[in-house]
Amino acid sequence: MAKKQKAPKAEYDSAWKRALLKYLPDFFELFFPEIGKHVDWSRKPKFLDRELQRIAPAMGQGGGKRAVDLLVELQWLEGGPMLVLVHIEVQSQKEMGFPKRVFFYYARITETYDKPLCTLVILADKHPNWRPKSYASNFAGHHLLFEFPTLKLLDLKDRLPEFRRSTNPFAHLVAATLYNHLHKPGTKAREDGKYSLVTALHELGLKRKEIVEFYSFIDQILRLSANQEKNFKLKLQKFEKERKMRYITSIERLGLEKGREVERLEVARRMLARGFTKEQIQQATELSEKELTDLEKELEVKEG
Repeated sequence: MAKKQKAPKAEYDSAWKRALLKYLPDFFELFFPEIGKHVDWSRKPKFLDRELQRIAPAMGQGGGKRAVDLLVELQWLEGGPMLVLVHIEVQSQKEMGFPKRVFFYYARITETYDKPLCTLVILADKHPNWRPKSYASNFAGHHLLFEFPTLKLLDLKDRLPEFRRSTNPFAHLVAATLYNHLHKPGTKAREDGKYSLVTALHELGLKRKEIVEFYSFIDQILRLSANQEKNFKLKLQKFEKERKMRYITSIERLGLEKGREVERLEVARRMLARGFTKEQIQQATELSEKELTDLEKELEVKEG
């Protein structure tokens, strides 16, 4: 009996983080439009990734969870600068301590910067009834209630046809994430879903560079087994030929893979420099033992 092939793990954190860094206004337009309309987008966002790591270096790193945390300074139209903490939680299990973790982020950032802070949470997990939205503490006459805006991606599944026609990159991230949750690995529904999302990109009037980039977001999240990926590519080639379109050449595909590898190595370098354990780094980057050892040697040479 042939061994059943497994699909590679979805790279949620990498895809979402890359999209946030490049398309932040689109994030607010799709998920939090009432907040986004108060931001002066003529002023370039100031991303504070390193600062966030220094404030809360150990938070969100354990337990096999995947999370994307982004701290950015934006200009508020009605006043001065404000801070926005975007927290995207992508995990396979519920986390009982999640609201408390979000509150600790809020408290530490506020203490460090003393600026207005807006915490936004995207729940991209697959548990429909897990909906944390507040942290409360009551003890010896002390009462604390911390509430934060959340958006559950599963609530958007009825909008999948709309998202396939959208020019907003986050619409395609949501669609890929939902297909990944709704259709099990190895099923034809998952393969058909990826094909429909990718071919729909051609109908949107996007520039070629945008098509390639949006495709990379879908490809990182909606992963197929080797056999399914082969079938997917054959169907895609037929689609291109029938419409006389050139989609992603082998050189561009290699470039995408190389870019992801460079990104993983850079993340590992930063984590090594900050004292994370090997297990934490491998969990976050999926680097092999040899790749991690080579990085350690590289850093030792530079420090020497």
